[in-house]
Amino acid sequence: MKERRLGRGLDSLLGAPVEAAPASDVLQIPIDHLVPNPHQPRKIFSDEEMRDLVRSIREQGILQPILVRRTGQQYELIAGERRLRAAREIGLTTLPALVKELNDEQMLEVALIENTQRADLNPIERAQAYRELMLRFQLTQDQAAGRLGLERSTIANFVRLLELPPEIQDAVSRETISQGHARALLAIKDPVEQLAVAKRIEKEGLSVRQVEHVARGRRRTAPKSAVRAAHLTELEERIRGKLGSKVKIDAHGNRGCICIEYYSLEHFEQILQKLGV
Repeated sequence: MKERRLGRGLDSLLGAPVEAAPASDVLQIPIDHLVPNPHQPRKIFSDEEMRDLVRSIREQGILQPILVRRTGQQYELIAGERRLRAAREIGLTTLPALVKELNDEQMLEVALIENTQRADLNPIERAQAYRELMLRFQLTQDQAAGRLGLERSTIANFVRLLELPPEIQDAVSRETISQGHARALLAIKDPVEQLAVAKRIEKEGLSVRQVEHVARGRRRTAPKSAVRAAHLTELEERIRGKLGSKVKIDAHGNRGCICIEYYSLEHFEQILQKLGV
């Protein structure tokens, strides 16, 4: 696949910025003809945010048109999910929209670009957006970081959050556990122990430093056979960076195995391609 710079925002795919669009290009589209963007990464919309947006629209109307593409008799959102939700709450029947001609691949690219650049995503949503970007475009963490203008460590730190148990990921999404706490929990390898410490964070208000101390203590008291060698962890990180997937090395003396996770058949095929199989 030919590499393209993804971190350019909508302008490179959609032309002129939305704010510069002539009024004649803006259509009033019935709200019941609009369908959500299937690639919307945001799962949580705070009540406070929505109240503020509803109040703003009541007072000033829709200041910026939403972006859509036509799909049969309906229009699929490219950008503007919050405005659509607020408009429905208010009872509006139409929304100003710019209609763009995009194929499925372009639609996916635009959605993923916007997903990774949004400032209002929580850490788990951002991690999921980075992972989907890598899976869909067959990118390593290094390649994704380069295209988005980020450090590889930034991509890696977010994506690693998806290794935590679902209950902890949910707590991070709800902001009852911070991203710093979550990263500290990754130092604890046993998911059951991770959950136990996560509950202490929520109930006792443990600081990140306290969680790090707990993690170090658990490593010191673990049997020697259970302590992972530092070089194996480093190797796992390096392989993860190349393949864009969670990797575990299970070593037993001079023997062992490497476990590579995949998240779909498409992702499995991508890993095989990267391995030259």
